[in-house]
Amino acid sequence: MNDARGVFFLDTGECGGCALEMRLARAALARAGLALVATPAEAHILLVAGPLTRAMAYAFGAAWEAMAAPKHLAALGDCAITGGVFAGSYACLDGISAFAPRLVLRGCPPAPDAIVAALAELGRGETAPRGTPS
Repeated sequence: MNDARGVFFLDTGECGGCALEMRLARAALARAGLALVATPAEAHILLVAGPLTRAMAYAFGAAWEAMAAPKHLAALGDCAITGGVFAGSYACLDGISAFAPRLVLRGCPPAPDAIVAALAELGRGETAPRGTPS
């Protein structure tokens, strides 16, 4: 994978807004030394977007287990953090805040420059661990 830090983007049921912002951030991520990778085995950062749906819970767990240490969990957008507008739905387990992501990017969706800056800090190990958002 070269010297870039791998980021695996996992869409767990988002509306498309966070995926669009990630598409816009792709080139800037590469300049920051990060690469979107095709498999979690290549990743150092698991970037989750969308509420954690019941249908995607297994994929979320499998992706995390497939990653080698050191690995970091990041929540992209309000839905990934708390479930957003989908919180409490019969189809959702809400967000991933119960898993204490190291990085929490608030917004609906977060701006591409904010995504790049936060992931670059995390990739360099400069981001302090963050607890469950209030």
